[in-house]
Amino acid sequence: MVCGRWTKSPRSVPAAPSSPIEQQGPFARRAQQFLLAVLEGQGEEAIEVVRTALADGVTPAQVHDSILMPAQQEVGRMWMLGEAPIADEHFASQLAGQVLSLLQARVPKPAPDAPHVVAFAVSGNLHDLGIRIIAQRLQFAGFRVTNLGADLPASDLPWALSGRQCD
Repeated sequence: MVCGRWTKSPRSVPAAPSSPIEQQGPFARRAQQFLLAVLEGQGEEAIEVVRTALADGVTPAQVHDSILMPAQQEVGRMWMLGEAPIADEHFASQLAGQVLSLLQARVPKPAPDAPHVVAFAVSGNLHDLGIRIIAQRLQFAGFRVTNLGADLPASDLPWALSGRQCD
């Protein structure tokens, strides 16, 4: 206690999480460019980073894992530390959704006998980027996917699955 108030020792204060954007790798520069464009409010420039990456042969899975997810994690980290407003996090999420739509146009048509998956996020989970990425990865792997999105109430699950031949 100092002057009648409790203070935390430096050891009890959690360290700021490390930035996933700072990690080295073949796509680190692209992730940094995407993030910078997001933070500068340059949505078209952020999308162009992904378009260029795809034109250079970067796969949709690599876009998911090495550009979108690190950028989203970094914006979330920055928001948590008070370095970025929630508006930046929302803008980043909206742009990530646009990138997923861009990638969706590249999903191959599944075989008629492809396994069918119904994807959804449970009630209370308002975020849909994670389930969209998972659904898209399954589609690129050849599955037929019905993505019901975020915040599916448990009471609707029997209805959502009835009449759908899912595997």
